[in-house]
Amino acid sequence: MVSQRRAMSQTRLARHSLFSSAVFVRIVDTLRAKSASSTRPCRPGGSPGGRLRFSRMPMTVSIPAPDRSRWRVALLLAAPHRLGFFAAALMMVMLAAWWAAIMAADTLGVPLPWVVVRPAAHAWAMTMGFMPLFFAGFVFTAVPKWLSLRPVPARRLRMPIASMLIGWPCALIGFHRSAALAAFGVGMVALGWSVVGVRFGALVRAGRVHDRLLHPRLIAAACGFGALLSWGAVAAIAMEQAALLRALALAALWGFIAPVFVVATDRLMPYLGGEPPVVPARWHEAPLWLVLTLLVAETMRELVDGALTIRLGGPAGGVASVGVDPLSGGAAVVIGPALFGIAEAAVALLLLALLLQWLRRQGVRQPLTTMLLISFGWLGTALALRAVAHVCQALGVAAVAAGLETAALHALALGYFGGMVFAMATRIAAGQAGWRIAGDVIAWRLWLLAQIAAWARVAGALWPGGAMVLLPFAALAWLLATGGWALRHGRWFGRPRADGRPG
Repeated sequence: MVSQRRAMSQTRLARHSLFSSAVFVRIVDTLRAKSASSTRPCRPGGSPGGRLRFSRMPMTVSIPAPDRSRWRVALLLAAPHRLGFFAAALMMVMLAAWWAAIMAADTLGVPLPWVVVRPAAHAWAMTMGFMPLFFAGFVFTAVPKWLSLRPVPARRLRMPIASMLIGWPCALIGFHRSAALAAFGVGMVALGWSVVGVRFGALVRAGRVHDRLLHPRLIAAACGFGALLSWGAVAAIAMEQAALLRALALAALWGFIAPVFVVATDRLMPYLGGEPPVVPARWHEAPLWLVLTLLVAETMRELVDGALTIRLGGPAGGVASVGVDPLSGGAAVVIGPALFGIAEAAVALLLLALLLQWLRRQGVRQPLTTMLLISFGWLGTALALRAVAHVCQALGVAAVAAGLETAALHALALGYFGGMVFAMATRIAAGQAGWRIAGDVIAWRLWLLAQIAAWARVAGALWPGGAMVLLPFAALAWLLATGGWALRHGRWFGRPRADGRPG
């Protein structure tokens, strides 16, 4: 009888143990599933019903263990993006530090010598300083894949990029000390970029996939125009034509840098959820051509306005010598600011409508997609600010128009260009490094810091009373953002891929 009770007790104990183990395993599996669902990036396609949802953004990314291998200069020549992006990161930090030092000198009341007029030097350096280097790394990495061509060896970019890296320090020193040194430095940059443009044009001509040639050809045309403007800048500095140099910088902003970004953004549409439903299939290229047409018109306007400013205001002693924006002068009135304002407002509404359609499809979920979409929104914002500036100019409110114009330029340069560079370069750098293409906490915070710099600079233009605080703050935030990006990604470019593949 006793043995029978012991057997029954052991049987119940065994059943209880099995039940407890099953419950424990069930709880652990449930917790793992919840943890995975909270950190796994959501599927593209947006929320149910097309509603705009602001769900928790995944800040984690499955990245392999850090590569402890030694950083080597030779690996910069393993792929074009390594060399181009590394050089661009160096230039980005150098220019950010240069301008932050100038803002600090202004705050402390320390006068700095300027041989080349400050607004013109600032405009040209910030427009043509690091963006072309990013372009070189991007186009020679992405376009061969678009056109089904063989990869381009990075060694073909070694000499032109070296020429550009040698030229910019000479140019920055020359802006303060010697016009001849500045012209020499800008000439070295123009030479390097001309070689890049010629080689990229040859690459596009070698493409045989005709249905994929539109975007590469548009980028090649913009790069060629940028080379012409660079040689024009050399002549402007040599002839001490500050107004012409500033006009060329603005023309490069609208006619070279902006078209490349717009075409690249259009190319990325499939990755952002496909063609927006607001655009019919047969008109899917209409927004691209409308925006490019407006950019060409803006470019011509800046060139004509610069020529008229020189003619009416004299060479270096005219409008540009005192730092007045071109829109505040009387020369720009004959260009038809009201018509430009209407066109800019229409394109701005179109771009914002496209942005809303993308947001409805994608939602604000994945960090890199969010960076791209918000940065794209700055393009419409810049055109809207510029439209209001032209309306104010047509009404004769020149001071307000000048502030709005400055705000529009920095919304375009820092907001759109800067934000897209942080997002796109991070995406390419992570993918080409053999890591999963997704944003993590560091990438998100660096991009956010760059956005804070853009907001501060735009606010400083719209609120002159706070410019003494907002402008140095914007320069410092931009320096921290660019320095952090260069420090983090610069280590990737000199190390082997995490997945062991070449490139």
